Amino acid sequence: MTYGEFEVYDPSAPPELDLSWSGKKKAKEIVDWLALEFQDFGDFDFVDLVSEHVFENFDELQSSVWDQASSSRETVLEYFGNSILANQLDEVVQAVEDHFEGELFPADHRIYLDVSEDGEDEQIEFSDTELAQSIVEDIPSILELLSVVRSDIPESLGHNQGPDFLLKDDELQRLEERLIALKTSLRSPSEQTDELIVETGEGFQKVGSKLAAHVGEMTKISTLKFAEKFGESTGTWAGRAAILVIFGERLLQLLL
Repeated sequence: MTYGEFEVYDPSAPPELDLSWSGKKKAKEIVDWLALEFQDFGDFDFVDLVSEHVFENFDELQSSVWDQASSSRETVLEYFGNSILANQLDEVVQAVEDHFEGELFPADHRIYLDVSEDGEDEQIEFSDTELAQSIVEDIPSILELLSVVRSDIPESLGHNQGPDFLLKDDELQRLEERLIALKTSLRSPSEQTDELIVETGEGFQKVGSKLAAHVGEMTKISTLKFAEKFGESTGTWAGRAAILVIFGERLLQLLL
């Protein structure tokens, strides 16, 4: 006899919204987060999840799945009810409905199935679930780091980088754009997802390595006056470079 129990991981922490923000700004933050943690109900492939077994409680499993679906309004109120003013709710809900086609459902990376068969227990997950989940959760922080790196480079690493400076602003901008596209693609994988993972992962490794190399060069050639100021941030920049390289490696692990 084989029995299954449909389970869902909790979503990552929702973004903190300032009450003073406009409805439009709140809607963008909410939609970006929901796109990582939820999908359209119709996009969930229940058959693929249960295909390896014939369950005695199949009807019960289906009912458990249906119970996970929720409307845009329900979901927004559940996670953001304390951060949205009453006169902003309709605007936010409309933005969510414009993004999703129907009821919301937990994203694949949050879903698994506990299987009990003849005293043996097994857990079925969508492929690369745990790694994909951790990457999805880290994307907002990595995007924030890229933004900080772009803004801090002129002040901390010198204004006069010149044409030979290893790290260009447009390269960082392209990396941000790729990561934003990958965030959406990981939620609904397609034929282009693997290619995007490679481009983004290798891009992070390249940028992180360039940043580390430049920090090393700045340390060697700094004047005494500049070294005193730069030395205070050397550890910070080395840490940032390492984070970018490691994140790139984690992305590429999705393809292993």
